[in-house]
Amino acid sequence: MSAKPPCKQLSSLLGCPPSYTSPLHTQDTCLLVANGQWLGDLITTAKLPTTFPTHPTISEAEVSAFLSDKQFPSPGWLLLQVRSIPIPSNTSCVCSPARVSTSTACMSLSEVLGHVNTCNLRNLWREMARKLVSQKGDVTLPGTGDWVEELLSLVTRIYGDQVTIVTAEDISLTINTKDKVISHIPNLVPLHCVLVSSQSVSFISSYQPHSVASLLQFSPALLGDSLVKSLFLLHQMLEIFHSFHNLGVTLGDTVSLHKFKIDHTFHILYDHTLSLPSPPPSPPSLTASLPPPSCPLSTPLTTATLLWSRGELSNLQYLLLLNHLAGRRFGQPNNHPVVPWVCDFTSKEGGHRDLSRSKFRLNKGDQALDMTYETGQHHVTDVLSEITYYTYKSRVTDKAVLCRYVRPAWVPAEYPASMARMMSWSPDEAIPEFYTDPDIFTSTHSDLPDLSLPSWVETPAEFCSWHLGRLEGEVVSSQLHTWIDLTFGYKLSGSAAVRSKNVCLAISDSHTDLRGHGVVQLFSVPHPVRG
Repeated sequence: MSAKPPCKQLSSLLGCPPSYTSPLHTQDTCLLVANGQWLGDLITTAKLPTTFPTHPTISEAEVSAFLSDKQFPSPGWLLLQVRSIPIPSNTSCVCSPARVSTSTACMSLSEVLGHVNTCNLRNLWREMARKLVSQKGDVTLPGTGDWVEELLSLVTRIYGDQVTIVTAEDISLTINTKDKVISHIPNLVPLHCVLVSSQSVSFISSYQPHSVASLLQFSPALLGDSLVKSLFLLHQMLEIFHSFHNLGVTLGDTVSLHKFKIDHTFHILYDHTLSLPSPPPSPPSLTASLPPPSCPLSTPLTTATLLWSRGELSNLQYLLLLNHLAGRRFGQPNNHPVVPWVCDFTSKEGGHRDLSRSKFRLNKGDQALDMTYETGQHHVTDVLSEITYYTYKSRVTDKAVLCRYVRPAWVPAEYPASMARMMSWSPDEAIPEFYTDPDIFTSTHSDLPDLSLPSWVETPAEFCSWHLGRLEGEVVSSQLHTWIDLTFGYKLSGSAAVRSKNVCLAISDSHTDLRGHGVVQLFSVPHPVRG
């Protein structure tokens, strides 16, 4: 039986509606919106409240929309980050002496060698930890018996003994608190409590929306030319490393600028991911499936560009990779992936769109953009606005959400009735779902008809197949590099942006507030042509 997704597991455990949780950037982490009183009761009583309060005036669909934007503007409610770790079936740790001889009985030679190597490496790190903290007295490292107890001992060692441990069921836990080093590491994202159930261990901490990575990517003007600010950030990061090393804890290769959270005062908190105790490896499964193919999103940009230019990567795959590198994510209305409109749907083979000009320029006209530039020093306000995103998805979006983001009054006739009308109306680029998701065209509202499709297709699935064929066709492939120059490339800055009437507000305004989304330039030179 396959395991439930983390958000569904969390919703079931807490008894909250599924709309009150949303997946985050890592596979095992969710965003949770909760009442502050509920969290206070959870921490003070060390017991899971019997009921999960929901908001009295905001509908579940609106809650889900707010979480998509990583916000919830309601007093008394909090955004929490929850990392849920499934408890392994064998909870004995890999280095437990009582288990080593029996756990390797059914292993192959290569698995035994890997198991021994893991134990040796673990013991070397333990020995190094003793040497690093020898000046502070003897250190008794966490026990190597039960997996959950060792994990909680590590929590105490990193965060101190004030972290609340909550058991969701009748579970008996013994936490090793014999360590001499109990003072917690400063400058960590606050861990409110640890929730232990029979199936998982969940770490509930504060959600920090901004990181040093997002600062550099979306708000570089905050640093400007100030060397002092950069050195202040570097100093804080080095102090965090020093604090971990003083406890004999290595951060390993999981460290990235995304882990260093930042606020408007330039104060950094580190979002630490605990290294999990390693259970003994399971015997090889006779029905083990082949590993999945590598995901194109993991391909380095230079490699992907070369593969695309050779025709070894499809247009859609390459565009999704560029969106991913620019920080755009599916399900985020204010930062959703974008792809070009490629035709106006007037004919099956014709109606090609000019990819050398932005959709904003094609929609507004050069004269209007020149006037905007004269008054505001920019041409383009956004590549994909929230209003446009929800208009695109109006057939499958709750009416309450549409009334909040698109227009206050529900008037179905105000929404584009056909794909041709949608394309001519929109000043923004398209979304990948127009090429891949047949469900987006079928209305869930009784008074809003389905999105009308061109006459030469009979079903939404047939439309997606035809539309994707246009995107991958020779005409688009030969011009796509010019669209990339405008959306992710060198025509986003400098004189090239001015000549192309493509100066974006998010780049030209030199904003000094922290943002988690925006226009990102990936290339500083013209993009290569597809061969």
